[in-house]
Amino acid sequence: MAKKSIKKSADKKLDELIKTTNDLKNDYKIEIRNLRKSYCIRNLKIFGSSLSLVLPFCIAGSIISTSFYFLGAGLPFKRDEDKKYKKYVYECEDDNIEITEAYNGGNNFDYEYGDTKFEVYSDWVLEDEKYTRTIKSYKEHNLTNMDLFNSVIDKNIEYIDANYVYKSETIEETNNIDLVSKDSGIKIEGIVSCVDKNDYLLVQESDTKNKYITFLVSCFTILIGLIVNRKRNRKVKENIRHYIKEYNSEKNQLSKEKIRIIDNEKRIEALGKWVKKYEKK
Repeated sequence: MAKKSIKKSADKKLDELIKTTNDLKNDYKIEIRNLRKSYCIRNLKIFGSSLSLVLPFCIAGSIISTSFYFLGAGLPFKRDEDKKYKKYVYECEDDNIEITEAYNGGNNFDYEYGDTKFEVYSDWVLEDEKYTRTIKSYKEHNLTNMDLFNSVIDKNIEYIDANYVYKSETIEETNNIDLVSKDSGIKIEGIVSCVDKNDYLLVQESDTKNKYITFLVSCFTILIGLIVNRKRNRKVKENIRHYIKEYNSEKNQLSKEKIRIIDNEKRIEALGKWVKKYEKK
């Protein structure tokens, strides 16, 4: 009776151990699938967190590229169609007048407007036994007013005085009649560069300009992106570390379950051998 009782107890223990081990194996299979899902979810979370750091650069780059485009600079990384405006240049020195025309007047970021700096000499006037005349200096930037350019050529002083403010004014006096005779009449000296925005040619953007715009857009994009991410960078790193730690914890737990299954299988094998050996006695 004692032998039967011992065998019965051993068989029961063996059955329970086998059942427990089978349950562990089934749970292990489920946990393996869950771990694979966790791995994918972890990677997606890490990707999402990393993407949140990239997003400010993308938004900044888009806004800056669009701004440069509407300012007339064109898009980066690509040679755009560029407008070359008709540029007129009036140059006069010592009554030697030269007028040139060419399609090389640029838009914004092209820096080909040229300087406009000229002086208007009025005619000599006899006052108090002296000859006097007024010299007015004018200076303009990025001139696109063809009316002013034409008024300079036509010596239309009324139009210039009515539409432009001179930068400085000096009074010249002389008693030299020969000088007055030689240098009489209204004259305009200096240089006037004017771009006609209504007259242009479409040409391919130069490599130099495209590289320059690309460089500027890249610098502004990186700068703004770094400023925006300055505070967020630490938080994102903490989140990524947490995702990795959470996944590793699940992985370690599954490793413990596997070790438990292996231990149970060894115990089943040992107990099974003992039962068989006991039956032979």
